[in-house]
Amino acid sequence: MWPKWLTLAFWKGVFTDFMEFMTDLPIKALKGILEAILKVLNAIAPPDFLSQYKLSSVMGAVNADMGYFLMNSGISTALAIIVGAVTFRVMRKIVTFGWW
Repeated sequence: MWPKWLTLAFWKGVFTDFMEFMTDLPIKALKGILEAILKVLNAIAPPDFLSQYKLSSVMGAVNADMGYFLMNSGISTALAIIVGAVTFRVMRKIVTFGWW
């Protein structure tokens, strides 16, 4: 007579758990890779010419006519559409592992 722990339900549970682990493995590997990339990028100091300017000081030098033109031209909507399209494309490449 077989021991109770060697039943079909036990091995079915072991196989199910193994398949769930194999499904999660690429996600854990990607998380580790992205965390390593983040550590490398955080270790790099930004150049001085980038850190000396602030967006408010750069935009403060623009005259009022240029601001009026940018506001009425719809550039913010256009940039939002472009950013949305790029985000969609990058996410599509990530989710399908570059196949699509």
